[in-house]
Amino acid sequence: MIRALEVEAREGLRIWLRFSDGSAGEVDLSDLAGRGVFRAWDRVGAFEEVHVAPHGAVAWNDEIELCADALYLELTGKSAAELASCIVREQARCEVRTFLDALRNGARYYRAIASLGAQVTQEYRGRAILELLQNAHDVLAFAGDDDPRRISFVLRSSPEPELLVANSGRPFRRADFRGICQLAQSPKDPNESVGNKGLGFQSVLELSTRPEVWSTAPAGGGPAFTFGFDPQVRTPIGRVARALMDGETPSDSEFGTEPVVDWSEKQVDEYRKRLTEDGIDPMAEVEKLSPYVVPRFLADPPAAVERLLADGHTTVVRLPLDGGKTGSAEDAVESVRKQLRALDEAAMVFLSDLSVLRIEIDGDRVELDRTLDSELSFSLPGRWQRLRVGRRAVDAGEATGRSFHVWSRVLGGESDAEGAERIAAAVRHLPNRWPELRQVTISIAVEETREPRQGVFVIFLPTKVKTGVASQVNAPFYGSLDRRQINFKDRYNALLMEFVADLVLDATDELVAGSPEDWRGCAVVDLVAPCQRGDTQRLMGRLRRRAEDRGRPLEKLALILCDDGWRVSEVARTMPAVPNDDPIGRRKWRGQVGFAVASGGLDQRRDAVEALLRSLGGSPEPIDEEWASTLVRMAEFVRSDQANTTWNDFLTSVQSVLPPGLRADPIISGADPLADAGFLPTEDGRLLSGSDDVRVFFRPRGGADDAADFVGSVPESLKERIAFLHQDVKTHEGPQRRRTDVQKFLDGRFVQSFRREDLLREVVIPSLPELPAAHGSPEAVSCAETLAWTLEVIGEEPQKSVVPLLARLPVACGGGWFAMSEAAFGPGWPGSGEHLKALAEELGGEDGEELLRRVMLAPEDARWGGRGEE
Repeated sequence: MIRALEVEAREGLRIWLRFSDGSAGEVDLSDLAGRGVFRAWDRVGAFEEVHVAPHGAVAWNDEIELCADALYLELTGKSAAELASCIVREQARCEVRTFLDALRNGARYYRAIASLGAQVTQEYRGRAILELLQNAHDVLAFAGDDDPRRISFVLRSSPEPELLVANSGRPFRRADFRGICQLAQSPKDPNESVGNKGLGFQSVLELSTRPEVWSTAPAGGGPAFTFGFDPQVRTPIGRVARALMDGETPSDSEFGTEPVVDWSEKQVDEYRKRLTEDGIDPMAEVEKLSPYVVPRFLADPPAAVERLLADGHTTVVRLPLDGGKTGSAEDAVESVRKQLRALDEAAMVFLSDLSVLRIEIDGDRVELDRTLDSELSFSLPGRWQRLRVGRRAVDAGEATGRSFHVWSRVLGGESDAEGAERIAAAVRHLPNRWPELRQVTISIAVEETREPRQGVFVIFLPTKVKTGVASQVNAPFYGSLDRRQINFKDRYNALLMEFVADLVLDATDELVAGSPEDWRGCAVVDLVAPCQRGDTQRLMGRLRRRAEDRGRPLEKLALILCDDGWRVSEVARTMPAVPNDDPIGRRKWRGQVGFAVASGGLDQRRDAVEALLRSLGGSPEPIDEEWASTLVRMAEFVRSDQANTTWNDFLTSVQSVLPPGLRADPIISGADPLADAGFLPTEDGRLLSGSDDVRVFFRPRGGADDAADFVGSVPESLKERIAFLHQDVKTHEGPQRRRTDVQKFLDGRFVQSFRREDLLREVVIPSLPELPAAHGSPEAVSCAETLAWTLEVIGEEPQKSVVPLLARLPVACGGGWFAMSEAAFGPGWPGSGEHLKALAEELGGEDGEELLRRVMLAPEDARWGGRGEE
């Protein structure tokens, strides 16, 4: 690998360099003097501080460094492609030498590497597109301001199936090249990039055995890496290995003209002896070496690659789709097609450096564009953004889009020493470069949509782990090998979950503090409402614990947007179901409910709202007292004529809206929760309850019962004890006069069937004033009205069961109103009226006077109230 070995400062702002391939000479840097950070050279002695940094750059301090590759090109006059060719071939020679040394020493670690590579390929099955998207996105973070920040996928299924993945970000660097050649040796800084295991690129081997990388030269100069991998590279490696056994020069044109190894005779003898003793055929053993650690330089890009590079892309990964080791080309094409079609707007939410994602499948092109719609005010540390991800079919011109609210927060780093310390302590046990991590960015997102989806945890791209709520949670979790799973018991992941819980609670507070708009209510539900039970509630459980730690339990927070504002779970309810054909309708019922009902804007999230209420100890359904209040309010609404409906429709609607438990008769007598609800409409315009002193009766059947004619003329004195259900209410229907559902609901529980005997015993007689009642008194008027109305209702031929009760009715007598059983017919009545008068005179004294007082007045006497003739 060509690298800078020495550097010295010379006069005139020139430096002398020596490289590992023997190249040496001076490079003039005077054109940089006085520009930007290079003004530091003006200080005496500053230019002489030049040195080769540990990472290979030519540097003066932490702020001033130059690319050694660019200096090499200027020194030697070679092209970026020539430099890349040297680097790629040297890397290949190095890997072959390492393999041959392993054979000589009896080491077999290359077998383990090949086995690990195969395992990784299997583990990543079905995720190649996501891994390629992640790798492409990582380099966009380092692109310039004028970069279009674009990633393109192009699938062609014929004539030669291939997948092209291009990006406009930073071109391949030496570190990127080395990382892709060395399994599990990622060069990525976990503080900057998504992937950091160095394994993701292996996922493409499920689709192709011959992946290629075509990259341009960096803007500041350096190699233009164009290389690939091919299992056929084992053939020249085998020839070199065989040549050593046969005493020939260990070289092959694949690796240049020089011998691959420069061993002494002793080393060659050791090699031969080891292979002979171990019975190893080098041509066969080379098949156990992974070909994906030995790169091959590629010179001329295919036309499709050239077009993408000419279109502003800086790197193109080309995969000839041959199905990998175990599949077919058809399998690979179908897998890619399926994965590409699964890339939707949600996949771009957390890819903050990506602006445009182009997907072309056999000529059909779709373009997704991610834009910042607005930056909302967030009073706590972090950002709150509204993103818009548009989707456009390029040829059809059809455009759609989805909007997301995203909250993000940076923890750790230089501005958060405490957070950085906690992160450092949590990552000490992790492999590779993870222990370097000091800063994390966490994000949560909810979509503005009518029907939310189950959220998942995201490591910049989705895992298989559900959040248990409708929000997406993004953080740099340390996931499983394929990043499909997350171990939340891990100390570092547990710390991230604490950070996430804080962000969710802060975002919720910010939403609730705003105006009571439906989109805010939906966002709160999506953030905290559990979608499922079981392990998927891991986020909800942490939210509850974290809220308690902060002294603000979720149960005490007004999280439910109701029609009258934000309400706590204890009082908030969901709107009861109202059938579409209900005669009153959902809107009018909603306007009269006697409880805090969740906003209509949350209707599509009803299940989530109910789950949230239950999880916080609340009740989604109205309690009995609230139902009673609702019936009263709606009855008043109907009576005011604002409902524009009939009483029959009202009671029919009550039947459809009430829950089954309240529609049925109470199991325990005297414990009816609706007993005190005044929702029963009467003929005289009142609204009564089943527990009132006033007895409510069904109307007698018109045309079949003469009493029906007198229902509307109940005297004032009886209205405190009797009422009849409003005539609009249908109690029977059809030719067979079947009872209606309304009648069944009311009968016996709220309303009594009309029976004259019951009317007399339970209403008329108990309502009578104390007898005797003096003539001319209010009680006398009441007696007269009651008697007249009762006689009309029972008719001229009363039922036998009624006759005994008539004796308790009041009649007008000489001394006032007495019970009929205590009175006698007097003059003017057929029979013994004159005889009684004579008897009273004969008795004389008090007895005679008392007898005359109880003698009924003549029918025409005005003291009957004008009704004596009846």
